[in-house]
Amino acid sequence: MVLYSPDPKQTSFTDIRDPSLKLAEFKLENIISTLKMSTDDSTFSSFSLKNCILDDKRPHVKKATPRMIGLTVGFDKKDMMDIRYRRVRDGWVADLVLQEMYICASVEFLLTVANVFLEAYTTGTAVETSVQTWPAKEEVLVQQSEKWEINIIIKNPEIVFVADMTRNDAPALVITTQCEICWQGDFENNTMTAAIKDLQVRACPFLPVKRKGKITTVSLLFT
Repeated sequence: MVLYSPDPKQTSFTDIRDPSLKLAEFKLENIISTLKMSTDDSTFSSFSLKNCILDDKRPHVKKATPRMIGLTVGFDKKDMMDIRYRRVRDGWVADLVLQEMYICASVEFLLTVANVFLEAYTTGTAVETSVQTWPAKEEVLVQQSEKWEINIIIKNPEIVFVADMTRNDAPALVITTQCEICWQGDFENNTMTAAIKDLQVRACPFLPVKRKGKITTVSLLFT
């Protein structure tokens, strides 16, 4: 998927798909899904995503790399996302693993992309018609007895904060960590627990090819 965003000062243009109007390109690579249904009404499904890529495609912006989101360099053989879903008679369980995800936290770029969707949403809601539906009494009773559980594991995300994206050796802060989230409950109550482990902050050059021998670990003190 390619996003195009014409310059607000430009009153006319011949082709909305003009390469000079490109804003970003979004890709999902190698999606695999399975579904199994048993005679006892239990269900198992899985979904894996090899890579999710977001590139900055603005031709007028100078940048050391266009990659904003993707797999961390050196982990091309791993899947970025894996989801498993199990449903039984009294509820369901979903397990999500997100690993080796690289995020370049360029606030300016992310706000520019978000603004495209916000403007489209604002325009769409101007003519929105609300429709309200009421569930049948039998459906409500089923929901009250159903239990659910969502487990999320985030492994080794690499979040990079950099002020100057035009230089591959620009100073940057790189954050890596491990995170586990468990959310479970039923129709009346729910609880959530979360744990963050191995939080590390390193000061180093922006791109990995420039980091050898130039990485400094930043000490974190919690009180």
